[in-house]
Amino acid sequence: MFVFVGKACHVKRNKYLIPDLLKQVNPNSSAVAAAVTLSYRGTWASESVAALIDVGLGGHDLKIMTIRCLQGGLRAFQVHQKTTAMRPRHL
Repeated sequence: MFVFVGKACHVKRNKYLIPDLLKQVNPNSSAVAAAVTLSYRGTWASESVAALIDVGLGGHDLKIMTIRCLQGGLRAFQVHQKTTAMRPRHL
């Protein structure tokens, strides 16, 4: 099933956009609920980029985050492949 990155970001954000939950997180001020969504190819949801820029991150920070996320995804894939690979039978 194909889901647009922006749609996935919106669904994730709405999951945590509950007033009671936000008050529990920070009762003294208004907490902000945002989702940071990145595809497996490194494409950011535009809403995610806007949220990260709003909290003070810049273009260089986003590049570093993209690289680290892709490295982590690749590592997880490699570990998965090693642990689920079929081994030849010995006759």
